[in-house]
Parts: sequence; structure tokens; C-alpha cells
Amino acid sequence: MTRLRNFFISYNRADERWAEWIAWTVADAGYTHYFQKWDFRPGGNFVLDMQKAAAESERTLLVLTTNYLQSLYTQPEWAAAFARDPTGEKRLIVPVRVERCEPAGMLKSIVYCDLVDLGGEDARTTLLAALQPSGKPAAPPPFPGVSSTVAAFPGPAASAPALVDPVRLAAQELRSIFATSGTTFAAQARLRDDLSARIHKRLRVPEHHEYEELFDLYFHQLQPDELRLHRTIRAYTESVLHEYNTRALQLLEREPRLADFLPSVPALKQHLILWLNKFDRLFVRTASMCLLYVGVEERVGFPSQIENELEHYLSTGAPAPKIEVPQQRDEYMEERRGRSESYESFRRKQLARLHALEQRIAELTAAEVLWPADEFRREQLATTEEAYARLIGPWVAPGLLHPDEEVWLPPLETLSREVDAAIRPDSSPEVLEAGRELRLAVFAENSTPHFKLAGALPYLVALKSHEQELGLGSAVSDVWRGLSTLFRSRIYD
Repeated sequence: MTRLRNFFISYNRADERWAEWIAWTVADAGYTHYFQKWDFRPGGNFVLDMQKAAAESERTLLVLTTNYLQSLYTQPEWAAAFARDPTGEKRLIVPVRVERCEPAGMLKSIVYCDLVDLGGEDARTTLLAALQPSGKPAAPPPFPGVSSTVAAFPGPAASAPALVDPVRLAAQELRSIFATSGTTFAAQARLRDDLSARIHKRLRVPEHHEYEELFDLYFHQLQPDELRLHRTIRAYTESVLHEYNTRALQLLEREPRLADFLPSVPALKQHLILWLNKFDRLFVRTASMCLLYVGVEERVGFPSQIENELEHYLSTGAPAPKIEVPQQRDEYMEERRGRSESYESFRRKQLARLHALEQRIAELTAAEVLWPADEFRREQLATTEEAYARLIGPWVAPGLLHPDEEVWLPPLETLSREVDAAIRPDSSPEVLEAGRELRLAVFAENSTPHFKLAGALPYLVALKSHEQELGLGSAVSDVWRGLSTLFRSRIYD
């Protein structure tokens, strides 16, 4: 039977010096371990060596740095240990932080050993203490009660702790947040460029689009491998970028005095508020989005000069000078040259998107007839129709549906009541949410018939795929078909 070693040391190649110091320190203390640089020899199979090291080690020791947290290849190294001890009761994962970085996701819940800013001997003592089963010290702590009658040493008190400036600590934390989110953004950008190149090459996209617009416009034509790439890019936005933007905004609100030293704090705060608002109101509800940028159309971009301001303040302790950044020109400044030209450009892009969605709906509808059991195509059709509904609903201006809106509202109200009656307590969350949102849209107080019809469109799509199990026949499909045709006719008039 193979004897397990105490630790598998997991690290990113860029942090090998730290990993080697840790490996030497724990080995010198009598622990056994697997360490890639020492144990993986030329001629061996790297993948099999990694598998053996992870399987034949009692615990996994992580060398926590920004490089480690952003690497895709280190995640499987600790994921297996996490699966065996998700509550941390056995302490199978021992994170050791050696530079300022903030773990996210599942790693965030695991207490790490912190070696940041420690000298060599203190770092060794802290590391070895973290590996012990208990934090109980070897020597008794000093008595906290009445002081001894022995005469006190008349000299200065030893090792008086230095006062900590909360503004400086906040600035250091903000720099750490920027480092992690910046690394994530760079990794996401590489995947973004890859997906963009694939779309342009395969579909022969004839014109330039912003990344957000490109992926949204052609989302419903992605192949499975491209869709997986899209989901990976979206996961970066949903997890690390969202979490770190949230933390940055909370930090600015917790320590408002940062603005006294960093002139760009107000611009950064405005940028973060807009980013998080767009995330909550648009990104989470739009499956075709994988990137979330603010700044071009909204003109509230990330103030990149704040990183130089941080370095100035942390190195000198003095407020950073305010630097006027010239406003960059972009495609949206064409409105200054005439709103008519800008509107026509916008309408051409919207029509191109509308045509692409209609073409994709026709293809998927035909495929559903040929392959009714193909779950992937069914999901693609539902997502495409929902995007179509969210496009045509707001497009048609109020008043253009009159008098047809008065004709369609009563059957829509009747359908909403039938859906409520057909929904069971054990219905799927999607059906429950769609039924509720349909009711809120149709019976909204202080709303016009036009906005009630437009607001109902996306939820009809969600209910359409469940109408048979709800016993509604084709009632939802009939209303969806009629309303979508009505809106479409007004767009092309």
C-alpha cells in the first residue's frame, strides 16, 4: 500500500521561488511532500505525475498569489481536495498567502495562513504553526491581571506596535483589487479576441462591431465549441469581475477620505455604480451577453489614471496631483455632427440584428421539427425568441399599435389568468417566475395597453415551451405569434 505524503504543494510557475522556500521549510520541519520542481523529473509524464501527487498526498498546500488565483491550470489541483472536504473540517486545503491578493469563490471561505510583510524567521514560525492541528502556544501566555510587584524595566516598552493609517490600508486594498481584476480582465480579453476571430472567420462578418454588440448579435449562431468559450468569458464577468467591482465600491464608501488623496475617486465611484447597475438590470437577464463594458456609450469609463495616483500616494504619502485626461473621441460623438445621421446608423444596426434573429428562429424552428428531442436546439430557440421579444418590444413607439392594442389586451389578460390557474406548486422555477412576471406586466397599475403588451412578450416565450404540460394547448403560442407579428409589422411600416 502506498504511503501518503503530508502535502502536495500547488503553485503557479511564476511563484516558484516562494514555493521552493515553503517546500524546504516544511521538509526541514520533518514533513513529507510532493513538489513539482524536485519530484517531477525529465522523461516522466507530467499529467500522470500531477495525478499521483494529488492522489497520494494527505493535504494540499496552496501558494496564494494573484498569479495562482487567475491561472486556469491550478484550479483542478485544489478542486479534488475541496470535494473531499467541502466544510474544511479535515483541513485538507491549507492556503498560504505570500502576496496581497483576495481569494474569490469557494476559496474565499477557507482561512489562509498569511505571510505577507513578514520577515524570514517570523514567516517560518507562522507557516509551521499553521500546519499544526492546534493553535495552542508552547509557552504559557502572560498573566493579564494585576501587574507583578517586581520592579518594571525602566527603559522603553519593547516592540510597541506602529499606528496603522486606515486610509493607507484602504489604498493598499484598492491596489490589490485592481491587480486581481486587471489580471482577470486580461485573461478574459484573450478569450474575447479568440471568440471574435472565430465568429468573423466562420460567418464572414462584413462590418465592424463593438465586442458587446458582436457577441449579442451572433450569439444565436454560435457553434457548441464557441458557445463554451462564450460561457467561459461570461463566467469571468459573473464571478471575479462582479465580486471585485462590488468590493471596490464598498471600499470607497467605507473610506471616503481616499478622495482627499486620489483625485479620480469620484469618477471611479461613478463608473462602478454604473457597471453594477448594468450588471443587475441587464447582464444577468441577457444570456447573449458575456462581456460588460461601460464607458463608450455612457461616457463613464474606468479612470485609468487612478492607478498612477495610487502608486504616488503609497510611495510618498502625499495627495496625488490631479491630471486632466482629454476626452477621447468615439463613434457615439457623431451625434454632435447631427442626430439624424446617428439615428440612421443605430437603426441600420438594429435592423441587421432583427434580420439575424429572424433567420436564426426560422432555422431552429425547422430543426425542431426534424429533431424534436434535441435539447440544445430547443434551448437555443427559446433564448433566440426571448432576445427577439426584448428587441421588438421597446422598439415600437407608443401610439403605433393603436387601435390593435385594445384588441389584443383582453385575450392577453385572459391568458394570464389561465396560466395562473394552470401553474402548480411543484411547477419549475422558470414557469413560476414567467407566470408571475406575465401577471405583473399585464395587470400593472398606471401602465398603458402598449407597455403591457410589450412587457408581456419575453414571458410568453418562456411559457410557450411549457404550454402542453400546463394543459393550455396552443394558447400561449397563438398569443405570442399574433403579438410578435403585430410589433414586427409596425417596425417595417
